[in-house]
Amino acid sequence: MSDIKTKLKRFSLLRKKPQQAQEQPWSLRCLCGNDLAGMRLEVDQKIACPNCERPYFILPNNTYPSPKRAKKKRKRKDGEPFHKVALRKTRNASVLIRQGVYAGVVKICRKTIAVPVSAIRAIRNWFTPLRIVISLLSLILVFGGYYAYQQHSQKKALKTLREALVQGDEFLKERQWVDATEQYHLAAQAVEQLGRSDLLAWQVLQKDRELQAIEGLCGLSLEDIIQAASERGKTTLDWQTEFKTVIHQRWLVMESWVVVDAGQDDSQVILSSSMSIGEKKVNFIWPANLYRSLIQSDPLHVLCAGQIGAVEPAQDPRFDWVVKIIPDSAFLWCFEETTAPLGLELDSPWFPEDSLRLVLKRQHDLLAGQRKGEKQ
Repeated sequence: MSDIKTKLKRFSLLRKKPQQAQEQPWSLRCLCGNDLAGMRLEVDQKIACPNCERPYFILPNNTYPSPKRAKKKRKRKDGEPFHKVALRKTRNASVLIRQGVYAGVVKICRKTIAVPVSAIRAIRNWFTPLRIVISLLSLILVFGGYYAYQQHSQKKALKTLREALVQGDEFLKERQWVDATEQYHLAAQAVEQLGRSDLLAWQVLQKDRELQAIEGLCGLSLEDIIQAASERGKTTLDWQTEFKTVIHQRWLVMESWVVVDAGQDDSQVILSSSMSIGEKKVNFIWPANLYRSLIQSDPLHVLCAGQIGAVEPAQDPRFDWVVKIIPDSAFLWCFEETTAPLGLELDSPWFPEDSLRLVLKRQHDLLAGQRKGEKQ
């Protein structure tokens, strides 16, 4: 069998036409720098450089055919089918994804925890024994200085309270109201700074309120106020401007007999009293908490003060005007020595059993008793 293949191969070689030899050029560079080129022949050649006459040997034509590049055959791999391989790789990819997500979450948690841990470590490293001692000494100095300042402020406030009370009482006896108001205001500030709530502190604060009310009395009388409010030809804007400029938040001290109407709910109790001023009927509205402890059916003789909050036409047809007092400002008058600037008579032959002196004593005892009860 091998002899037949050999003969057939020889026969095929004989039938092939001889191929024409292809021209094969050559080129080289001489040592002198001259470039030499030409064509190869069937025999070797010896040439000389025309510049330096250096001899060179040129090989003849290559008669052998160019080698053919053999193609590599891929070997078929024996193994599991493609769909199983794809399924296994998909599973592996899902596992890798889960592992990557888990690793990312762990990394984020570690970084999140690392920030406070590093801060704690930095704080711990900062607190060296020397720094701890210095910090403690600084805190002791700060608190010691604050305590010393408070003690000094307390002593200063106590000294101011004593001196202001002495000078204030002297000015009251001499009826120097402006100086007395200034001294009692200093005493009231000292009481608030000391945080006292005893009977003396209440008396100081009460006298300060009464003197402040005297200093801030409304310059117009009730007759002037009602006349200005009901003046013909005056527009609402003109009256509001005049009210805010001259009357609003100015003090009103009133001695009168009032009737306290108590409803089912104490929060709805209001003190109302009326007064005839000229041809106008005027109603006064006071806060309920001022007289809650004095509720009774009979008219009650009182001396009270408060800041004017509003003067407006009354909604009740029985009255023409209503004067409203700011609730937080109203208080009962208590001391006789502060009533002299008001021009009121402490003793009157018209009602000796219910004179203004007795009214002030009753109100003083009432408020002082309430203060003692709150303190206990």
